[in-house]
Amino acid sequence: MPTPSPLPSLLRQWLVAGAGILVLLATPPASGEALAQTPAPEAVDRELALETFDMAWSRIAETWWDPEMTGLDWDGVRTELRPRAAEAETADELRAVIRALLGRMGESHFVLLPGDAAEALEREDGPVGEADPGLELRLVDGRFVVTRVRAGSKAGEEGIRPGWVLTHVDGEALSEILDALHGPLGDADPALLALHASTRAMARLRGPEGEALPLRLLDGEDEPVELAPTRGAPAGERVQFGHLGPLQVWVTDSVVRTPPGPDSPDGLQVGVLGMSAWFPVVAAPVAEAVDRFRELDGIVLDLRGNPGGVAALAMGVGGHFLDDGEALGEMRTRDGVLRFVTNPRRISTDGRRVSPFSGPMAILVDGLSASTSEIFAGGLQGLGRARVFGEPTAGQALPAVISTLPNGDRIMHAVADYRGPGGIRFEGRGVEPDVLASWNRGDLLSGRDPALDAALNWLATHPQTSPDSTDNEP
Repeated sequence: MPTPSPLPSLLRQWLVAGAGILVLLATPPASGEALAQTPAPEAVDRELALETFDMAWSRIAETWWDPEMTGLDWDGVRTELRPRAAEAETADELRAVIRALLGRMGESHFVLLPGDAAEALEREDGPVGEADPGLELRLVDGRFVVTRVRAGSKAGEEGIRPGWVLTHVDGEALSEILDALHGPLGDADPALLALHASTRAMARLRGPEGEALPLRLLDGEDEPVELAPTRGAPAGERVQFGHLGPLQVWVTDSVVRTPPGPDSPDGLQVGVLGMSAWFPVVAAPVAEAVDRFRELDGIVLDLRGNPGGVAALAMGVGGHFLDDGEALGEMRTRDGVLRFVTNPRRISTDGRRVSPFSGPMAILVDGLSASTSEIFAGGLQGLGRARVFGEPTAGQALPAVISTLPNGDRIMHAVADYRGPGGIRFEGRGVEPDVLASWNRGDLLSGRDPALDAALNWLATHPQTSPDSTDNEP
């Protein structure tokens, strides 16, 4: 039987997997011939089925932060579901039982990933590929709307613009994604449907680099357009995510000007910093960007679409913006309580003494911002350090680990409770923005970004009173 790592080490390593990351990784990109084949059902023997069920049940019983299982009769759940595991004749039937087991917890971050999918994701090469044409999508009013076109991408060269609607990828209707999700998700929160649907739609775009990808879209006049942009190299750096394979992680930064304000007829200069996930590779470029932004009038941190990652980074990145070590929140496990206290940054990347950036700060979020992104945005919002713009976040903020089951499948299971400043629990509710600014097609077609525009308008009326203090000592 596979042996999981001991739980006491969680407080030292705690890899916090955003459920959005698992959805992203568990949704395989296009692989041509492989997608066209329907494999025969995989048989499973009774002994392996029970061993797999028992380990899944035990791992949750041993690691969930509350020994009383937050009032759930976990022994009763085992009594009810174990006979169904014993009767399972195929791997899919067993997985249905395991998913039912995980579903009884009623929380996010309890997810099953089949072993064959996990192994495919772990491979560094193969026919699948991670290249894409350079589009980001969101489910808006029931349609998959282009929200961003990566600069220099083939999609941009072909003339695709934000606000266009993507209807088909390689001849397959994206509406099939919604049809497939309505079954397992039922009458779930529309935000949960949007999270899964948007992630799956973007996964359809990925594949081998250099291949043309036939797309069918509706332009700004709702006229059908057929294009075939070439998949280009994915942006960012390739990061191995535990048992679940590689993920592309990137950081972007730019300087923009706000609209005119009462004391700034020409507008203010603001740094805009974005990152796709919370992994150690972002620490250096984030620090370098903050150093470049120190003398600017404000900073916007764009966490839209960021599904989470390593929770410890929230404390480090928070230290760029808080002059005192303040707690973004608390994580409670069976071993105790860990406070997410920020570490103020006193040294720049080139060795100068500095103070954390003290100017006004805005954070952008949407329904695909999850886990560590919620810890960070909700923490700085609760401390009064930042104002949040955009849409409510995913509400999936529980720290989790991944265990391998005897049949080779993986389960992600939450091991802690998390609460932000003032005891606010983000799980199930998300971070509520101070200013609601949702993606909408009309704004996108007009070249506007509702959340960023709202943040810039706010910053224009809240100028920094004095430049960040920096001395030139090495």
